[in-house]
Amino acid sequence: MSEIRVYELYDGTVRIEMRIALNDNLTVDMVRRSGYRDVLEVSEGLYKAGFTEYEFYFFGSLPLVDVYGNSTEATVLKASLSPDTLARINWEQVLIEDFPRIADSFDLHRALE
Repeated sequence: MSEIRVYELYDGTVRIEMRIALNDNLTVDMVRRSGYRDVLEVSEGLYKAGFTEYEFYFFGSLPLVDVYGNSTEATVLKASLSPDTLARINWEQVLIEDFPRIADSFDLHRALE
């Protein structure tokens, strides 16, 4: 976890934003799956620690190389989980590959598609 921020919004909702440096694995599929796993593991830990009324927002980043060979850190995964969604997850049975369908909002950079 590289950064965590907590915000209270005007309507009283509390949002926890987490920035995660994703692991650069051997294949795109491995990077994507490890990102999903990381988000689910962090969410489970926070939820079970009592953060049950908070919205979780995740931003996963990875170094991307442009056509000129220059590398820059870019956000490649964005996702959010609401308290209602978190309460519905069976943490012992949830499948990593279902994460995009579980998340309330989900966006994946084309480099990971």
